[in-house]
Amino acid sequence: MMHNLQLNLKNEPSILDWLKLLARFRVASLEQLQTIASLDKIDIDRWENENVLVRSDIPTLNGGMKTVLALGRKGAEEVARAGGKDISGIPYFTTARFKRSMFTIEHELGITDVGLCLHLLNEQNSTFKLLYWETTPQRIGTSVHVITRRGLETVPLVADAFFGVGVAQKSLWFLLEVDRGTIDLKRMAKKLSGYREWWQCQGPKHRFGVNNLRVLFLVPNMARLNALKNVWQTVSTKGGKGFVWFALQQTANLKHPQLFTEAVWQTLDFTDNRSLFNLVPDRRPEPGACG
Repeated sequence: MMHNLQLNLKNEPSILDWLKLLARFRVASLEQLQTIASLDKIDIDRWENENVLVRSDIPTLNGGMKTVLALGRKGAEEVARAGGKDISGIPYFTTARFKRSMFTIEHELGITDVGLCLHLLNEQNSTFKLLYWETTPQRIGTSVHVITRRGLETVPLVADAFFGVGVAQKSLWFLLEVDRGTIDLKRMAKKLSGYREWWQCQGPKHRFGVNNLRVLFLVPNMARLNALKNVWQTVSTKGGKGFVWFALQQTANLKHPQLFTEAVWQTLDFTDNRSLFNLVPDRRPEPGACG
């Protein structure tokens, strides 16, 4: 089977682009993958039968269906073989492990949107580099003690992703929180209090070895954004206002990504919207141009 798999992929090398993306970002919809690395023909049933991919078809709000994909065992083996790596470092799923609720899938796809925006920027702008991307809770989660009315409480801080980028010869680091607006503000106040305390006790330095880290909240609408900003305003009165930034989830649209290229972020340090970082214009010559 492995021999046949390698022959199939040799004849259709573009499927490897998908497998590598899934190895990095774990879960993606068919639409997301086609936006990043379009294939003229893709036989999902075939790759699923060969355990290259696993799939989940979930209903959408407009009454349709959405195909969501992840690496199967054979797909992970092929990615490992192509990169000269051990399969133990490549996440893959079985059909049983890939069963998820619609809510969970939509949340995971929101995280993937951000990762793929970074991937696109990495591919299209030579002055930008995606240095690191991690979503495994055990590798990025932490906790902090916060004093509340009930005494000292432990607040878990498990973000959706931790990533680093290289911009203008600087390394910048971020934690990502994709907020679906389903957690009440009381619980969010506790989480934001935890982030403020973590900032105060130099948590980013102790946990990740970095100082220039910011926490990014992506939210579904302006009402939620303003509500979380107000909570952060309340808990950050003694410092750390610029530690947490907010933007709308729609800015991570892969067809018109604004998340990392435009002034779409809000932070308490400024009254106007800000860019997350300033990209140097890509001055690579156009094809056929003389430099």
